[in-house]
Amino acid sequence: MAEVYSRRSFMVGVLSTGLLSSAAGYVLTRRDPVTLTLATGAEPTGGGRNLLITLWNELHPDITIVPREINSTTQDQFAKFTENRADIYNLDVIHI
Repeated sequence: MAEVYSRRSFMVGVLSTGLLSSAAGYVLTRRDPVTLTLATGAEPTGGGRNLLITLWNELHPDITIVPREINSTTQDQFAKFTENRADIYNLDVIHI
């Protein structure tokens, strides 16, 4: 006689398999630490952006962000940013 499985045991099996597969994938595919460079203008908020970057770096030690401040006005900001090599560019709204 064939055994009958309940939906509950099927869902437990599916969730267990998915959880173990994702955990194994995370452990086996971890990479070397990454440092991203953020090119940004002057910060008029009094340290808000630096606080967010510090919190990100504390919570994500494998992916850190290093800000590079480029002093410029809105007119020449795009030109100065493209001259400097960075991974992330924080432009004024007018250029986005």
